Order: sequence, then structure tokens, then C-alpha cells
Amino acid sequence: RSVYHRHSVGFTFMLSGIFLLISATAFYVAEWNSGHQIRCLNGQPVIFTIFDAIYLSVITMTSVAYGEIVPSSFLGRVVGMASAIMGVVLAAVVVTTFMRWLALSPPEVDGVAFIA
Repeated sequence: RSVYHRHSVGFTFMLSGIFLLISATAFYVAEWNSGHQIRCLNGQPVIFTIFDAIYLSVITMTSVAYGEIVPSSFLGRVVGMASAIMGVVLAAVVVTTFMRWLALSPPEVDGVAFIA
């Protein structure tokens, strides 16, 4: 079997982490260029930190989107749309990988069919 098939769960988590870091970096750069401030739920501008970029990336990629942190720039909104789409794709990849990992091998299927 290939290396991917043997370590598919690890690769999936690594891929998710890489996309999360790329998304957080893109959010940070986009909002840094817009004056280093974002809007909060109460409408007040606040300083945008690295933690805020990671938090915004996680809630966007998981489709939670609480709405208390909103990108204020056009580029930040474009990054948000791309992160949301990538989050949906990654969710499908994670579910598919886990289902493949949990699936029975052909000898196991024959054993279950023999018992039943």
C-alpha cells in the first residue's frame, strides 16, 4: 500500500493544519493592509492580532461564523469566501478519509459474511 493509504488520517490533519495556517496568514495580511483594525459585534473597531486571525480562520473554515469578528477590507472578505469554500472541501475530505479508515478490508468482509 502507498504511504498515503497507510497514513491517510495524519495527512488529512496535516493538510487541514496547513490550510488553516494559510487562511490565518491571509486574513492577517489582508486586515493589516486595511489599517490593522476590524469590526467587532458592537461595531467598534479593534486591533487585529495573530490570535484574531487564527480564530477568524477557524470559525470561517468550520462554517460556524459567530459574527463577532468581521473582516473590514475587500481583500479580507475575499479571503473569508475562499476559506469558507476550502472549509467545506476539507470537511468532505475528512469525512471520506475517516470512512475509508473505518471500512472493513476484503478478508474482514468475507469473515463477516461467513458468520452472518
